[in-house]
Amino acid sequence: MSEHSDKLGDPIKYGDIFEVSDELSRKPIDPKDAAAMQAAKSMVIGNVKKGGPEALAQSAADMNERRGLLPHDAVTNVTRHDAVTISKTEVDGQHVFIESIGGRLLPTNSSAKFLPSNFGDK
Repeated sequence: MSEHSDKLGDPIKYGDIFEVSDELSRKPIDPKDAAAMQAAKSMVIGNVKKGGPEALAQSAADMNERRGLLPHDAVTNVTRHDAVTISKTEVDGQHVFIESIGGRLLPTNSSAKFLPSNFGDK
């Protein structure tokens, strides 16, 4: 993880906010990828939960764009070639959602590593 990457002028990456490794952790979160994550979640449950992984990704993408580190139409191969998937199942009467991007599971609660104060809006 590149902690406080914005101090170096780098965009916020997947590894900055999610517990992922390998190539995905080094990819910047761009607006199109964040929108694809939100669209996938909306198709499955009808809305995007505040504080969920999709909302966190959107916040990071917005910061990257606002700081001029990525253009609005930027897209990585994470959502272009790899899939954003969300599946829903029922376990003991409870709905369980399993979310992944590029084949890597994402946390389904707001316990991701991202804290807005870590990435000051410059």
